Amino acid sequence: MGYTHFYHFPGPHGLDTFEAFVWDKQSARRVDLTLLFKRHAAAISGIQSQYCSLFTAMRKSECPSLGELTVAPYDRDGNGRFDTGPLPVAPYDRNGNGRFDTWAILINAYDAGGYASGPAEVLVPITEEVHSMLLDEYAPLFEKGAAVK
Repeated sequence: MGYTHFYHFPGPHGLDTFEAFVWDKQSARRVDLTLLFKRHAAAISGIQSQYCSLFTAMRKSECPSLGELTVAPYDRDGNGRFDTGPLPVAPYDRNGNGRFDTWAILINAYDAGGYASGPAEVLVPITEEVHSMLLDEYAPLFEKGAAVK
């Protein structure tokens, strides 16, 4: 897992923006989150319910959906405007044993509830249900995660 943290100045103060990705070492390429799962929509739905509970408890506000768009500080298509994309979700090895056990969801300040609140990172343990939806080639790299305290 890797992520990029951009900080840019589109207005009166800066804006944190994140991009997360999975790097496949064997094929030396980025792998889109959607390509890790047999049933992507069902997996994201499983992650979303846990994420919303954790985010609401942390920020006492409604959680931005994983499908909602967030601004990214680059212009990949060359149309002269910043691109938008889904909130970054990336696997994370919290216990340090070499297998991913947690989903890290990175949320810029405006999507997390306002500039004064700052950006948010929500750590969602990987459940058995979501683990079972991983493609066979990626499943050994993941394990069920412990509850985040």
